[in-house]
Amino acid sequence: MKCPLDEEMTDTWMEDFLYPEKKLEASGRCMIDFDYLHQELDKQYVTLTLLHEEYVRKSQEQRKLSDIHRTLS
Repeated sequence: MKCPLDEEMTDTWMEDFLYPEKKLEASGRCMIDFDYLHQELDKQYVTLTLLHEEYVRKSQEQRKLSDIHRTLS
C-alpha cells in the first residue's frame, strides 16, 4: 500500500479487507470450522457427506444460512 491512501480506502474498507471473517459472521451465515472438519476426517468412516449433513443441520438449528445457500443463490 502506498501512503497516503486513496480516498476509497476508508476505515470500513480497510477493516473489511483485513478482517473479512467479521463481515461473514455478521451476514447471518453459519461459519465453517475447518479445523473441526480436518479433525473429523481423520476418523474412520467419516465422510464429507456426513460432515455436510451435520453442518446443514447445525445451521438450521442456529437459524443461520448454510454455505449451500450462497452457492445456489
